[in-house]
Amino acid sequence: MSGDAVVPLWRGVRLMLGFARPGRYRLAAAVALTAAATAGEVAVYVVLAHVGALLLAGQATVTQVLTLTAVALAVSVVRSGLWAWGLAVSHDVAFDVLSVRLRGRLVERLHQVPLGRVTGPRAGVMRALLTDDVEELEVFVAHGVPEMVSAAVVWLAVTGWLFSVDPMLAGVAVAVVVLAFAALTRALRDSDVMQARTHAAWSAFSGGLLEVIRGLPVLHLLPGAAGHGPVRRACDCADAYAARESDWAQAFRPAGTAFAVLLAAPLAVLLPAGLWRLDTGAITPTDLIVVLVVGGGYSAPLLRFYHHAMRLALLTSAANGLQELLDTPALPAVGIAPAVTVGRGRLEFRDVTFAYPGVDRPAVADLSLTCEPGTMTALVGASGAGKTTLVRLAGRFFDPQTGAVLIDGVDVRQLPAARLRQLVTFVFQDVFLFDDTVAANLRVGRPNATAGQMWEALRAARLDDVVEALPAGLQTPLGERGGRLSAGERQRLAIARAILHDAPIVVLDEATAHVDPDNATLVQDALSSLVAGRTLLVVAHRLRTVAEADTIAVLDSGRLVETGRHADLLAARGRYASWWRS
Repeated sequence: MSGDAVVPLWRGVRLMLGFARPGRYRLAAAVALTAAATAGEVAVYVVLAHVGALLLAGQATVTQVLTLTAVALAVSVVRSGLWAWGLAVSHDVAFDVLSVRLRGRLVERLHQVPLGRVTGPRAGVMRALLTDDVEELEVFVAHGVPEMVSAAVVWLAVTGWLFSVDPMLAGVAVAVVVLAFAALTRALRDSDVMQARTHAAWSAFSGGLLEVIRGLPVLHLLPGAAGHGPVRRACDCADAYAARESDWAQAFRPAGTAFAVLLAAPLAVLLPAGLWRLDTGAITPTDLIVVLVVGGGYSAPLLRFYHHAMRLALLTSAANGLQELLDTPALPAVGIAPAVTVGRGRLEFRDVTFAYPGVDRPAVADLSLTCEPGTMTALVGASGAGKTTLVRLAGRFFDPQTGAVLIDGVDVRQLPAARLRQLVTFVFQDVFLFDDTVAANLRVGRPNATAGQMWEALRAARLDDVVEALPAGLQTPLGERGGRLSAGERQRLAIARAILHDAPIVVLDEATAHVDPDNATLVQDALSSLVAGRTLLVVAHRLRTVAEADTIAVLDSGRLVETGRHADLLAARGRYASWWRS
């Protein structure tokens, strides 16, 4: 998802209409209603102009004036009702098709694509896509589409009517509009490049702001944080976004100003031209008054059209980003395996090499490692050694460029995604809990789990006493990111979720790294229940926590440099022994 790709305006229009396609008939009805309402607005001016012409000519009677005024009032009331009805329909379509259906498709796609494509540094962009960009598209479909189409239709109808009254005056009005849009075309000459850069800057700023919000407790308590790290990056992104907006505004201003002036000029041109036509006897005073009244508002529909067209230019990159996410290939399969026995949990990395997109040096290079069922394999190494990358390959966050990851001899690429999720579970160092109840967070691991099964998992995770003390037990809301629980309790709830999941392979990121000693003991006890009879792959940040591992794999720059038990590695006096003694 490039985010800063240059997207032609026509492509943005096509994509947005494609997103709205499921509601096309209701949207067409909304357009028809708003077009009728706009036509009613013009009709009111025509009726009132006719009243004025009759009064000026001294031909009006009280009955005529009252009747025509009543007609104008009735048309105005009906026009307001049609406008409100049309917008209500378009709002309903936008909410149903975009807020519900499109977001549903996007969330479903997020569940299918490689996790590495949409997590980490991409999280802020994903948030902007699913919230800001979809919301902007929803507003455009709700207001922009019916108003733009109705404005264009009404303008064409008024133009036709002006030609029926006096072709010469109509030609003058059209010429002014043509010049105005020629200036607009000039103003928008580089809009595709400008809007792509602006949208990319906005996405970066949105992601930086999300990072600041997530880390607000830490940033609030540490001195000097406001001028450094994520806050500084967010401020830099805000400055970059403001600069892009300013660049676009400066580039648009000269020709854009000319457009606005010309679009407001029809009356200034029609008045002298109309007086000349009246002097020559080509039109009557009544015709002139009607032309001036209607012609004075001749550009009003086009101003609405222009306002939404500018929003449309801004939305092309957003639409393209959404479509890119929908088009992101799902986890590829090399051919779904036939009925095979998979489930004992033998995890093998066979000659695996993987490099992140755009990075030349592999994060993992020619690495082979086997994790046997019922054993614990620990990955150790300096930061950047490839530990996290390797365990993410086991969960198919990415697929290796060469080699294979196998479970019980079956390439993970041959396993349906749902089956792979049954076989491998993760317990991350940074636990994520949903703003929901204890039960809802546990059932992420097994949707149909009974209350008895959940309590059994909580007891195994040493958390049953804590949950029993909560106001509503399993039905107690935990708050955003599980804020009702302590760090250690959140970690144990994640372990209970993994126990409930009951996968044969457990991937563990140092679970005790962020908890106090008392909670660390409880977490360690909970892990003992989790790993019993399973294959455990641990990313170790502290060597002493994995000294009892069955196999310790030492990584350096993406390569496996040592393997063995703790005592054997110490005796070998290699890199592991050096780290242990340091």
